Amino acid sequence: MTEREKRTITLFSQYGALSKKELAEREGVSWATAVKQVTNLENAGILTCIGSELQPEVTGKNPLLYDLSDRHPLAIGLDLSSSTTTILLTNLKNTILHQANRPTIKHPTLSQLQNFVITTCLDFAHQYLTDEDMLQGIGISLPPGLVQDDQHTMLPHLRKALGTALHTQVQIESNVRCYTLYQKWAGKAFSLDDFLLVLIQDTIGTGIFCQGKLLRGAHGLAGEIGHLSILGTGSLCRCGKRGCLETLINQDMLYQQHAQQILQSSVPLASSPGDAEIHEGLITLFSLAKQGQPQASALVQQAARYLGVAVTALLLILDIPHILIAADFGPDGDALLSALRQEVQRHAMAGNDYTIAYYPLDQIGFARGAALLMLQDYFTKL
Repeated sequence: MTEREKRTITLFSQYGALSKKELAEREGVSWATAVKQVTNLENAGILTCIGSELQPEVTGKNPLLYDLSDRHPLAIGLDLSSSTTTILLTNLKNTILHQANRPTIKHPTLSQLQNFVITTCLDFAHQYLTDEDMLQGIGISLPPGLVQDDQHTMLPHLRKALGTALHTQVQIESNVRCYTLYQKWAGKAFSLDDFLLVLIQDTIGTGIFCQGKLLRGAHGLAGEIGHLSILGTGSLCRCGKRGCLETLINQDMLYQQHAQQILQSSVPLASSPGDAEIHEGLITLFSLAKQGQPQASALVQQAARYLGVAVTALLLILDIPHILIAADFGPDGDALLSALRQEVQRHAMAGNDYTIAYYPLDQIGFARGAALLMLQDYFTKL
């Protein structure tokens, strides 16, 4: 596929139905070039004519409108989290055609987890795909620990088994990188060529989009700021070091601190509050912080300072100007931005400008990003 064809597809993906004239104007190309592009993509089944655009004020024929096909190509995206597995079918319009959720099996072996993913994908594909559909592939979003060093996990066999069963390609990536792809091609970062996405959940991870590409690193560890040691005397991390960032700021810890210090509730470290309870607690914490409640503000500002040290380390190495924070902190999650910006400015090189924005976590973005593992090569920057 040519770069110009990718630009045409990207334009339709972003703006919806267009006439050939509108395409020529948005692309800055001649009418003849626009006609050729539309014809080629229509012949390939990617574009389809959806009828005429009514223009009562214009004499003569109404122009024909074209749009991306609903079912050519298609991609399946699956996101596996500790509690729920989400699977969906989508297209180049980023339309969710079908979606299903099922509980993730608890405490599985790698073999059981592999069989669960394969069965989920096969059942979904057999239910929603037709013989006429063109499936580009299946993208799978997994927790980072299952993706790194995939020669020691079930990933190679999972790719082969799924690909053989459905006669398609399979790609597997960490959930934070899938979410980064979602933000790039279907979310808030479309206009950005270079950005960091910091995802704060029960752990903390970073997706890096640099010069139009998603960075993985040789061992899939690019952006692992969660294991950057910030406080040498801090708690022992699961990686064996002390004071790692993810032991200082994560949603579970923030919830516990909120419950113990603000609500004056005894929350043992070993307790396991439900997702809904944590979600509501964090919304309350950040709402109080934004209102200026002293204890809530202190908790949020301290977390932001720890995060700022780690983010600045990446900025100094990569020189990427845009930072997106994604977390389930509710609409007032931006309460952490002021302290975060101050910390970045304190540690970064003077004179460099950085934009830092917070966006509430969109849970469906993981599965949508997984599907984009298979569809991203159809898009390009405009």
